Amino acid sequence: MSSIVSRLVGGVLALLAVLIVIAISISHLQLASVVENPHLVSVTGDLGKGVSSYFWNYRPLDILGQAIAILLASAGVAALLRGEREGR
Repeated sequence: MSSIVSRLVGGVLALLAVLIVIAISISHLQLASVVENPHLVSVTGDLGKGVSSYFWNYRPLDILGQAIAILLASAGVAALLRGEREGR
């Protein structure tokens, strides 16, 4: 029963993540067709500073990336602990 619930919750979270990414990309595409994006990174400038300012200005992308990283890290730790528990 718990594996069915965990798979269902995982599927719903994955679907929500995909929908958020699609919504963000559609809004960016609409803006790009009307106006020139002032946050584009110059190739000759400092790339690290440009990328960090882009993520700082678009916080939903940054927060989504952090949430995915935390989720994957916790899933990895759970998988490691499950392997040790089953081996005993």
